[in-house]
Amino acid sequence: MASYRFYEALEIDDLPVGIPAEEAFACGIEWEGFRRRLCGGAPFRMLVITHNAPRLMAMALRQGRFAEAHEHAPGFAIVVVGAGG
Repeated sequence: MASYRFYEALEIDDLPVGIPAEEAFACGIEWEGFRRRLCGGAPFRMLVITHNAPRLMAMALRQGRFAEAHEHAPGFAIVVVGAGG
């Protein structure tokens, strides 16, 4: 039987009201991919949905990592994360 454990809260309370289910799902997928890359310790850049960027940067900051976001295209941002230390 599979076992599961809690890593970190998704923090979706601030998602826009009426967000489509597909977009909420995409935010969760981004969250998990970002978390995995963050655990690797290496610096990285990741293209994300704009309103997900603050949530992902907050996760990086909780891990003691530098993070900033830059607008890339309408609806998308690139989050840049520094090396873990």
